Amino acid sequence: MKFSIRDLLLVTLIVALAVGWCLREMQVRAELALVNRWRSAAGALEYLFESDGWDVEWERDLSQVRVSRPAGVHRSEQFGLNTDDFGPGTPMKDSLRSLP
Repeated sequence: MKFSIRDLLLVTLIVALAVGWCLREMQVRAELALVNRWRSAAGALEYLFESDGWDVEWERDLSQVRVSRPAGVHRSEQFGLNTDDFGPGTPMKDSLRSLP
């Protein structure tokens, strides 16, 4: 059985596409796993705040979360946070600010 150069190039192209597709799928799955871990952590923090009497409001369009304690419960407090400033192990910088 003889193979031409065209046949070898076609097989090489098909193998390269398959390998590239597999590598991209592995990368997407790893990113999805990281997103799910952060989503779970955010849900746990939201639960802790709410169980302590705080109100948590997510503004996904603005990538912000607002945490406030209703008036009459201790003292009225409100904090806002730009969630775009955070990632794994990112220090808080000046993202946490007291709101009026």
